[in-house]
Amino acid sequence: MNRTFLQIRKLLMTGLCICLLIGNILFPSNSALAAIPEEVGLPAGEYDTPVLNGLIQPPAFKKTTSKNYSPYAGQAQAAPGFPQQVFWGDTHLHTVYSFDAGAAGTTLTPEDSYRFARGEQVETDGGELAQLSRPLDFLVVSDHTDQLGSFQQLTTQDPPDNCGEDQAQVDEWYYRIENGNDEERAQVKNEITYVFGQGEAPECMLQTQEQFRTAWEEEVDFAEAFNDPYKFTALIGYEWTALDAGDNLHRNVIYRDNGDKAKQLLPKTTEDGPDPELLWKWMATYKDKTCGDVLAIPHNGNMSNGQMFANVDARGLPLSHSYAEQRQRWEPLYEVTQTKGTSETHPKLSPDDEFASFETAGWDAANLHMSDPKTDDMYEYEYARAALKNGLKFEDKLGANPFKFGLIGSTDYHAAISAVEENSNMGELPYNTPSPNRVTNIKKESSFVDDDTGETLKRFGWQLGAAGYVGVWAEANTRESLFDAMARREVYATSGPRMIVRLFGGWDFTDADLDRNPGDVGYAKGVPMGSDLPSPQELDLNLLEKITQKTNKIAQKTEKIAQKAEKIAQKTDKAEKIAQKAEKIAQKAEKIAQKTDTLADTLNYYYQKVNPPTFLVAALKDPLRGNLDRIQIIKGWLDAEGDTHEKVYNVAWSDRPDDTPDSLSPVGNTVNTDTATWENTIGAVELATVWHDPDFEPTQPAFYYARVLEIPTPRWTDYDKAFFGDEWCAEAKAEDPTACDDIPLTLQERVYTSPIWYSPAKTLEFPSGPSKPVENVTQEYFWDTIIQEVDQHYSTKYMN
Repeated sequence: MNRTFLQIRKLLMTGLCICLLIGNILFPSNSALAAIPEEVGLPAGEYDTPVLNGLIQPPAFKKTTSKNYSPYAGQAQAAPGFPQQVFWGDTHLHTVYSFDAGAAGTTLTPEDSYRFARGEQVETDGGELAQLSRPLDFLVVSDHTDQLGSFQQLTTQDPPDNCGEDQAQVDEWYYRIENGNDEERAQVKNEITYVFGQGEAPECMLQTQEQFRTAWEEEVDFAEAFNDPYKFTALIGYEWTALDAGDNLHRNVIYRDNGDKAKQLLPKTTEDGPDPELLWKWMATYKDKTCGDVLAIPHNGNMSNGQMFANVDARGLPLSHSYAEQRQRWEPLYEVTQTKGTSETHPKLSPDDEFASFETAGWDAANLHMSDPKTDDMYEYEYARAALKNGLKFEDKLGANPFKFGLIGSTDYHAAISAVEENSNMGELPYNTPSPNRVTNIKKESSFVDDDTGETLKRFGWQLGAAGYVGVWAEANTRESLFDAMARREVYATSGPRMIVRLFGGWDFTDADLDRNPGDVGYAKGVPMGSDLPSPQELDLNLLEKITQKTNKIAQKTEKIAQKAEKIAQKTDKAEKIAQKAEKIAQKAEKIAQKTDTLADTLNYYYQKVNPPTFLVAALKDPLRGNLDRIQIIKGWLDAEGDTHEKVYNVAWSDRPDDTPDSLSPVGNTVNTDTATWENTIGAVELATVWHDPDFEPTQPAFYYARVLEIPTPRWTDYDKAFFGDEWCAEAKAEDPTACDDIPLTLQERVYTSPIWYSPAKTLEFPSGPSKPVENVTQEYFWDTIIQEVDQHYSTKYMN
């Protein structure tokens, strides 16, 4: 036994030395890559050493070492394409070119949107002057393609006179839009969007192909005019407005290309239906025709009534391998947070997650139009975490994962400006701009009666969130670089604050890697958010080769015995006994071969079990926002029975040195809700850690993403309360003094990173035999197991 252990250790040390030697040859250090000649002089002639006041000046500089003082020297050679900066933007914004926005009173154009995003002051349609605290780096104006730009016809032209039996309704809409107040115009917007969503719009209101092309080319021209590579990027895009009887299935389509390509093919509308495969077909056609590229981002799915991540396609058929591949190809991202709520998860899906209810109120009761109520079985197919878990199931079943997406945030504001900072929230629509009673305005009322209350359900203004933005880790602020980063899912969602967050996964991160710039070691030793973990290094002790050689010798001996038995059979009656003996030997040889495969699986299984994946995660607070409360890792996995699971791990936190990951107390709350102020006397400026998965099971597919929480700060509702004083909520309080008591005044802003996925390198069956519980496996037990397995192979029981 001891001899075997010494053999193993000797082999390991020899292998380590070889690896180090090869590494020094193949992977020279940055300083070696950046090395320059030892002596550096100046050309002769005009650069000769000058003589001033009879004194000879110091000689030309001579480099005495190949190591550069600057740590950034050689970086381009060491890590080409290394994203060192996060760029902030909004991929979902509407202007007057969107029919519903125009109907609700928006008159601002894409020009106003781009000016606001790059930091200029803009006056809203509600009469408010608005400006960002800091400019954005990029913007996508994503107006609805259905009836793109056609609302202007309602305000600049007479109503159509060829509407037949719909004429009276159309005339009424025109009149109310032109003469009504904000509330009446909002009601018209709801009515018009409803009939369009139901496919019941009067035919006379449908725009012509020529009108559609004109509007699209105007949109593209706005983006071209404001695109300023490396300074401010205006990405071209649109929103494909799929509605299935009021269930929201929208997608935002983003172009990598400039206007010359974007104009070659008109955007996709929902004229032929809400099936996303029709959109993907259009995307493939665009790519083939223009040699350009596009991607689609599904709208926040919390109002799809279980359709956004359904386990059947639009025709009701089970998802296929082709469907899964197409969805992963064309939809690499998902919008997890915006003004219409957050759809990371829900308390009914994640009852053990204390932060699962973030910005879900009001959006979890019905679909977009509030035409159909939501039932409990729908939640699983609307929220990101559940979809990511179900994606593991489909990967196992179909060989492709339809729900393998990164996470982003955006605004979905229809007032043409991305003003979502809590203390500068300008609202989703013109009638949501700051006012004493916008918190109690009824945004929409259901067309059905709630079973519990016997009343119709309502969505109120306070349920709108001031969210969100997307952080993109890209090499440069250009259309191409930003698009490529989105396509590889190296992005994260924020509910508003601009935290700097990094997440890397690998197999050998250590606490020593917690450097000031996590990217330096993160890319060198692992993969960033949005990626797949590389396969872990397999253990090789050169034992399998020896066993295989021994097996081959036995097989050859068996063959010789069989040949000899055949000859004897022709001469003697002892042939039967000899043949039986040969058969037994052959069976032993087969068992040894099978044992060889089992040993390979066993060694690699235990090697992975005691060397789980490691994650380097770091977060730096937004300098204008609250300190950080904690970093969490959310894990989802698929077990051997085909069931999915999830767990939330606290991995780094502030100000609570005696707390443990499983018993982490609240960070506290410094918010004064009367003045909408807070103090950064709690929390941390930055948090970073290297985390090892304590529950890693090598045979189980899994994903991991980070959630970073701020300390509590005032919500936009509290800023309204402080600004308007006694006027705030006065109308509702006049009828019911407690009407506004349940409106949330604080929140813990947060970031969601894109996941990192783990897939077993091959199917490993848990080895039978060891009696020690697998969760208690240690390094010592690992080596004991290997020695036992190897010893069995060399025992006389198997070899004689």
